[in-house]
Amino acid sequence: MWTGNVFRGVVTCKGEPVPDAEIEVEYLNHDIEGNAFVKKARVEPPHEALTMTIKADKNGVFTLGITRAGWWGFAALGAGGDLKHNGKDLSQDAVIWVQALDMK
Repeated sequence: MWTGNVFRGVVTCKGEPVPDAEIEVEYLNHDIEGNAFVKKARVEPPHEALTMTIKADKNGVFTLGITRAGWWGFAALGAGGDLKHNGKDLSQDAVIWVQALDMK
């Protein structure tokens, strides 16, 4: 993707849209070197939290404008429905990472 593009996705479960799904969006603010995050942040955030939450519409569709270059993660937590395993709640999450690049 190019910086300034719009990313659009659809949250589904068993092939059906998940209406009003909550999607956590996160900007990866640290480069990765080897197997660890680099200490220095890429940007100075306006707030400690770099995670925002958006909602899908009744058809499971969500949209976000990509404002800066880097990796953006979209996580529809608990989108897999209400499941249990050995009597405990089981969360099935849908996660996708996309990379945006600046045009030169």
